[in-house]
Amino acid sequence: MSDLQVDRAVRPLIHALLTAAVLSLAACGGGGSDGGNNAPAAPASPPTETTQGVTPMPFWASDVPIRGNLAHLFPAPSGAGTVTGLSADETRQVQATSIRLAIELATDRATKQASALPASVAVQRRTVTGLFSDSFHTATGATQLPFDLTGSTVEALAPDGLGDFERIAATSRRADGSYLINGVPEGGHWVHINTTWVWTDSAFIDWGSDGFGRVGTEFANNPTLLTVNAGNLNAWQATDGLAWSVPMQGTSLTLPLTSPSITNAPVTGDTAFGNFGLNFGPDPTGAIFIPLLSAAKGDQAYLNQLGTAPGNDYRTLVRSLVMPALTQTDGTPGAVNSSFLDVTPSSTLKLKWDRKR
Repeated sequence: MSDLQVDRAVRPLIHALLTAAVLSLAACGGGGSDGGNNAPAAPASPPTETTQGVTPMPFWASDVPIRGNLAHLFPAPSGAGTVTGLSADETRQVQATSIRLAIELATDRATKQASALPASVAVQRRTVTGLFSDSFHTATGATQLPFDLTGSTVEALAPDGLGDFERIAATSRRADGSYLINGVPEGGHWVHINTTWVWTDSAFIDWGSDGFGRVGTEFANNPTLLTVNAGNLNAWQATDGLAWSVPMQGTSLTLPLTSPSITNAPVTGDTAFGNFGLNFGPDPTGAIFIPLLSAAKGDQAYLNQLGTAPGNDYRTLVRSLVMPALTQTDGTPGAVNSSFLDVTPSSTLKLKWDRKR
């Protein structure tokens, strides 16, 4: 039976399925995506359900050039518009695959209804697997931290061709972050882990994430003030900035000097820090969120002055305060008395930056 030779009895179902696919694409939008060239058929919406009041989070899984089968957020409309969308190439493939899927599902449904055969007959089934873990990268290597799935909900939900889903519970859920689900029909299906959903036609899903920094960073729950007194600050300009960097943690941020977590910030003309305060506790504005230092775990912190270059077009590193070895305890204040080091430019970067002024 060709794609064009469709029995009149199944045309209404095809129309309904195609309409749903078009609506799904309209909701997704045509924005950019890191998806590859193997986009699965347009997903049916996951069953509406919540866990402890948390709305399920749908994801789209697709082969990507750098890391195959990596799950990323599936676009969904919001009050402010589409969060993200499928690429133009993905959109074309989803549309083409949706037409084929609609015809196959309609034909399959008509056959099953006519013969009264159960939905599982003539369906090729397979085992699908996945790995749920985070990878932490530092200069000395990478460490994988798995998510223990032994107490989690893990299942697959496959469209049954009759407007419903077949639920298939995981055969195994392991502490190393891996799972196995036997008997999943070939083709697109949802994989459901707790409140997270992935629509995919792949037999393997990489649920992992990659981050820079060591495993086990800790944050303060109480005010934890670090007071710094330091000389040799380059004469402060109103357009200068301060940056906090801890390479082992993967922490690097420009400090917002107007935050309530910072006290005695430098002002124009200052050449030293006098009781400069940085609070590692909760910031009411959410602007500062940095881990506590642990010397035993290799944390070396730097407080850098970013000076304004001529023309105020960019900032450069002009002074650096190399912090002594520190181990902070939640709720316990600390103090540093030191001096900023001069930073002498040692290399040149040629940059062509085309922009409108």
